[in-house]
Amino acid sequence: MKQLPGFILLIPALVVGCRAGGAAEPAAFVEPPPSFGSPAPIFDILLPADRTATPFLPLPVTGTPPPTSTPVPTPAPTATPTATPWLQPTFAPPSEPVSGIPAPFPLLSPSHTINFVLLGSDSRGGPSFRTDVVMIVMVDLEENGVTLISVPRDLYVYIPGWTMNRINTAFLRGEMSGYPGGGTALIKDTLRYNLGVRIDHVALVDFDGFRRIVDTTGGIDVPLVCPFTEWAVIDPSISIEFESNWELITIGPGVVHMDGDMALWYSRARARSSDFDRGRRQQEVIRALFDAAIDTRMILEIPALFDDFKDTVRSDVSLQTILSLVSFGLNLDEAQIRSFYIGDALTWGWRTPGGASVLLPNSEAIYAMMLEAVGPPGEEPESAGLVEIRNRSGREDWDALAAERLHYAGFETVILDEGGETLAQTTLYDFRGVERDAIAELLLDALGLPESRWHPETGDIGDAAFRLVLGEDYDPCFNPAVP
Repeated sequence: MKQLPGFILLIPALVVGCRAGGAAEPAAFVEPPPSFGSPAPIFDILLPADRTATPFLPLPVTGTPPPTSTPVPTPAPTATPTATPWLQPTFAPPSEPVSGIPAPFPLLSPSHTINFVLLGSDSRGGPSFRTDVVMIVMVDLEENGVTLISVPRDLYVYIPGWTMNRINTAFLRGEMSGYPGGGTALIKDTLRYNLGVRIDHVALVDFDGFRRIVDTTGGIDVPLVCPFTEWAVIDPSISIEFESNWELITIGPGVVHMDGDMALWYSRARARSSDFDRGRRQQEVIRALFDAAIDTRMILEIPALFDDFKDTVRSDVSLQTILSLVSFGLNLDEAQIRSFYIGDALTWGWRTPGGASVLLPNSEAIYAMMLEAVGPPGEEPESAGLVEIRNRSGREDWDALAAERLHYAGFETVILDEGGETLAQTTLYDFRGVERDAIAELLLDALGLPESRWHPETGDIGDAAFRLVLGEDYDPCFNPAVP
């Protein structure tokens, strides 16, 4: 079990300056040209910050309301076979017609959380851009946990004071329209109106800043539970417009060490997957950054990083605020980082009368998901005790992949790397001295194992309550974004 400063050690890397500068394209891992699929946005991250949240007041509508007729759903796309079929989006028709401006969500986020939104911009130095990555990070000081919520860029929402539009237009609209507080205020109000989350801070990092963050940690180790195949440029000195300068690269499964360029490529790529899957991968990168921060003892380097990154990171969070949160992060375990996604199961695909492809929110389903996200974690994984993992699969890193899978489910783990003969079957041994109960069922379900793999045992294995022995048959691939 590894203790992490978690989100707090991400902050000194992200929130270390007061202005954002432009950046060039990365040298190697860049997005393929349009002939390879739709280009993905830059993976930037955003953070101004003021803990004082003003009361939310929806403004009068000044734009054109959305259509009131029943939309024609976008036909389901033809899926390209990949190693992971669940990467392909699926669409279903809305169950009811699109109405006018929806009612605002009630305020759901509790007062004891500090809430950030990380925004990724597709800007390449010009004045016009969209925030094509939207990730909410909730730091719960009372429950001692962090919650990540990925919001798709095409979610069709009410932009306060304007009209219905994609959520990725809110920030620029606030900057260009004279909205009080600019883009920072409008994205806060948009998320408050449509998701019920009070946003305290907004963060922005440019291309170069993101790569430097990753490289400053010495690179990050990302557990890829499934193989990932995507286009990458062969020679950065040759134009990316030439198809011959691109090749398909497959990474994983396994723990993949990524430098800044590779982490940026992995976070942005979507030519062969989807925006939904890109949100999942971005959360993987954020979680890996949490892990890398403690290994590099970045706590001691926070003041120096604060000065070093001022040219590439824009933020108004003070060094004192960052340091005051470090003690919280020191008590954070990987299993206390929860992940949620507004995925295709919570939205409907629709084409607007103007021809834009957007995602209509299933408000009831999103409301239920948000209630779970802002609420305390479930009691059962927290009270289960440690899961001891022993790798007898004959495959390197399978223990780390199993641990990652259990962390997503809220279970704490410890890896015992003692070697030993390869075994055929994966088995979960239960040392609690009880019949198979809800906790055991949760573990089996989280690991994708049948009930026959649970075995009660006697004896003392220290702090652990379970021993997971991985065999040759263990399949690490799962999708945390699918309930």
